[in-house]
Amino acid sequence: MRFFTRAIAMAATAGTVLMPVAASAREAAVVAVETGKVAGEAKDDQVVWLGIPYAAPPTGQLRWKAPRPAAPWAGVRQAVSYGASCPQPDSPFRLAGGTQAEDCLFINIWAPKGYRGRKLPVMVSIHGGAYVIGSGNLEDTTSFTRDGVIMVSMNYRLGRLGQFGHPALTAEDPNGALGSYMLMDQIAALQWVQRNIAGFGGDPRKVTIFGCSAGGTYTNLLMGSPKARGLFHGAIAQSDPFSTPWPRLARTGRTIGGSAEDLGARYIASVGLPDATAADLRALPVGKLISPLASNATDRIGPVVDGQYALQGVDAFEPGNVAHVPYVNSINSWEGILAQMFDTGGATAIGNLGPEKDKVLALYTPEQRANPAWLASHVMDDTGFRAPQRVAARGSVKAGNPTWALYFDYVAEAARAQSPMGSAHCSDAGYVFERPGSMMGKIVPTEADMKVARTMHAYYVNFAKTGNPNGSGLPQWPQYGASETLMEVRKDGFVPAVNPDAERMKVLVPVVNAVGRGIGLGGPVPTAPTAPTMPPPPATGDMTVDMPLETLAANAQARAILEKHVPTITTNAMFPQYKGMSLKQLAGMSGGKITPELIDAVAA
Repeated sequence: MRFFTRAIAMAATAGTVLMPVAASAREAAVVAVETGKVAGEAKDDQVVWLGIPYAAPPTGQLRWKAPRPAAPWAGVRQAVSYGASCPQPDSPFRLAGGTQAEDCLFINIWAPKGYRGRKLPVMVSIHGGAYVIGSGNLEDTTSFTRDGVIMVSMNYRLGRLGQFGHPALTAEDPNGALGSYMLMDQIAALQWVQRNIAGFGGDPRKVTIFGCSAGGTYTNLLMGSPKARGLFHGAIAQSDPFSTPWPRLARTGRTIGGSAEDLGARYIASVGLPDATAADLRALPVGKLISPLASNATDRIGPVVDGQYALQGVDAFEPGNVAHVPYVNSINSWEGILAQMFDTGGATAIGNLGPEKDKVLALYTPEQRANPAWLASHVMDDTGFRAPQRVAARGSVKAGNPTWALYFDYVAEAARAQSPMGSAHCSDAGYVFERPGSMMGKIVPTEADMKVARTMHAYYVNFAKTGNPNGSGLPQWPQYGASETLMEVRKDGFVPAVNPDAERMKVLVPVVNAVGRGIGLGGPVPTAPTAPTMPPPPATGDMTVDMPLETLAANAQARAILEKHVPTITTNAMFPQYKGMSLKQLAGMSGGKITPELIDAVAA
């Protein structure tokens, strides 16, 4: 396992980052910001500035405090490499690079050459990572700068450093900004953009925020936060898991046992400080505050409804209590893959439903309910993404916003064998950057893949420039409204769909609204249901396509036959989701990807 090196303090690095700039091409990339001058670097057709502090290091006495202004510097700061990523657990997703340190509040900017004096639209990326991992280190932004859009990304505090409550912190400053440090950082970065982006050729009156996964959730929280009003002018939430009943900060009323203060106190007691003071908390080594990524669901690390920055969760959208800006909500067809990583057995997704559980479970057949892995992924898909998309889109319309909704079901041609269930969580994000299939590993995109990518990218560029994704030569994307029309992206093209799953949504949308109103009611996470015990694999001659896939996979000959017709089905990351399912059952949920002809071929 790879461990990141922690960065040394900024004072120790000042001699390496603050130096005179020689008369060279780099002078064209020197920009004055509120704290001093920064020198970027021209790369191809871009000019890039990396690692600019937008706030003071949240270290020492500033741990668990609202961000403070960054200190000014003399001379010219070299902004040619990323700053440290915020502390986080090791993960296989490679969402952060370089060093890690609590001194991590940096912003990055990519602009097209010839940026000076222009008023270009700005897109601010809010990275994802389950609230505990990630950074603003974007891989490739050239498609946006090529098309006249300035790209901005940021780091923000993660995990317990970014979302945390404790009675000692509340007692120290009862009326202060508490709990939602991650959201405070994002707002501080957006305020920095408003004050400084003009020097980079950006228009502070034309800022679009966007993000995927946790970044999508925080895009929605920014939509609902009164502290963020006027800081952005358009919002795109992608793959946003937005219906979790997040804890309120304090131990009040119904939140007893489920508040952020209770969660924080229990965790700090578990590391040996049952009676911790604020000073004790700030003296803790950062490693004591980081848990493995896999424990995130049971640790319940996520947004905190603090009453100042985050007033509500998904329930802010229900009455339309959100920013008055154009809004896009995009989800993928197989968001439920997250259950495999964070919620095997469905303990969290089902437990979050509380008294609404039976209404949701009634939507599935007894056979489906008997399969914990299948049920977990579909409950997460339905209640964490599909229905919340409708809630968010309806609420945005109610607020009077031009609104668009998208359902992404396109899988890169070379990756379809790995993804028979559809487009996985955040897969659309790669297409937006004209890097189709980037979430599936290194694949070579086909012309069909690139056609989808170019269309998705054009929608985003148009939205950043005009507040409307539509434009010349693109499939017309209808606004979301009374007809509840979504744009579906499928292998046969971009197809508007009027109120898909209408009957199911009559059940799911009220449930999601009820869950949202139950913010803070959490408490102990229920035990995951036990998976059914499967019989030992019979002899090859007795095998049929009606048997569970793991039974077929346990027999070498049957496995070879299965993989001949459905390549990589037993080795791809989705296979654990299929436990207890037969090939015939899987076909019914594969959207036509597993055909009767294919099943007949396997059976033969």
